[in-house]
Amino acid sequence: MEFYPFSFLAPIEKDMERVGTVDLIVGLPSYGPLPSLRPAIEAAQVALSRFSPPRTGLIVVAEGRGHEEARDLIASLTSTTPPVLLCSYPLSPLGAFAPSFYGMPERRKALGAILSLAQRFHAKACAVLDPRLSDVAPARVEALLAPIEREEFDYVSPLYTRPRYEGGLVSSLVYPLTRALYCQNIRYPLGGEFALSCRLISHLLSLGEGWSGSNSVPEVDVWMVLSAVVGGFRICQAHLGYRFPEATPADLPSATCQVVGSLFHLAESHYPLWQRGEPESHLPIFGSPPQPPLPSPSPDPHSLIQAFQRGLRDLLPLWEQALSPETLEELYPLGAVGVDEFKLPSHLWVRIVYDMLLAFHYRVFYWRHLLKSLVPLYLGRLASLILETEQESDEAVEESVQSLCREFTTLRSYLVDRWR
Repeated sequence: MEFYPFSFLAPIEKDMERVGTVDLIVGLPSYGPLPSLRPAIEAAQVALSRFSPPRTGLIVVAEGRGHEEARDLIASLTSTTPPVLLCSYPLSPLGAFAPSFYGMPERRKALGAILSLAQRFHAKACAVLDPRLSDVAPARVEALLAPIEREEFDYVSPLYTRPRYEGGLVSSLVYPLTRALYCQNIRYPLGGEFALSCRLISHLLSLGEGWSGSNSVPEVDVWMVLSAVVGGFRICQAHLGYRFPEATPADLPSATCQVVGSLFHLAESHYPLWQRGEPESHLPIFGSPPQPPLPSPSPDPHSLIQAFQRGLRDLLPLWEQALSPETLEELYPLGAVGVDEFKLPSHLWVRIVYDMLLAFHYRVFYWRHLLKSLVPLYLGRLASLILETEQESDEAVEESVQSLCREFTTLRSYLVDRWR
């Protein structure tokens, strides 16, 4: 099903007329099981009321599954200020979790619905929250909107304080690869929360490939932030506070296919840009981080190493097609070492990622099999990081992430020289 951003706004035209002028929008994309929307709505209402008049606000709930609970909640808030608008988008024939080439189609539609409304209202800024989070505070909403409303930025990316090993795929691959290729130090390119200016929203909605119903479009969050980077828009970061683990952890192989597949796909599209190697841009940061949360249990490195070594046994025929001989030479000995001797160093991990990107580019074998075969290698790298830093401070763990970023940048020529 093709997704046309404005095609589903007709049923709410009268509601839109009643709302009138809107300067600031907070969007809540709801897809799959309905989260508890009330805390996020109430936090957004408080935050929007803090912006000086004559700024007017609107909260948009984009919902595609026809939940009566959502409709009843919105109906109970019709007299509140700022107003709350429910926008229903067309559901994919196979439902919210229908498999697509790289991403989740219903999130793409929910975000498209929110941004379409923001454009129709000519809103100056639109913040998108993650309604699954139970700790949404008004200050979080303010932190996202203020850099656009007051400082004329186009994209606000989140900065979180998290338990040290949470978000390992982002810290080990998504962040350092994005930083090395695009020369922008965006710490959480996949935070799930962000804010956009009217100018950037119009640009994104004009790019048809991001909203197509095709199964070959990239994961929408990755696509949006990289479209802002490639388009030369003004980007900043804002501290949003704590982000704790979701109650239901993501399926790692599926997440790897969606997120890493999107990064690899977009790297092919943007090769003329990143092969030049521009100097890194230092992005403005708003706000201050809170104190680190209480320590949380670390993943068991022994089980991670076992998963890596099973992968080495079972997936070696695939790895031998995707990885360079030099990379394989360093991997082979790790199949027979114990926890005390195990180490998958940063330079080896960087070469693994670049080899996988090259294998993706050259279509060495089916992309989904390629990306799923990356999972045991990632678990080996995570085990190595835990063994190296489990006795260190949170600051030392973050410094190891920054050191990995520098390694990705230093070895970027390894990728560029092999790309044809």
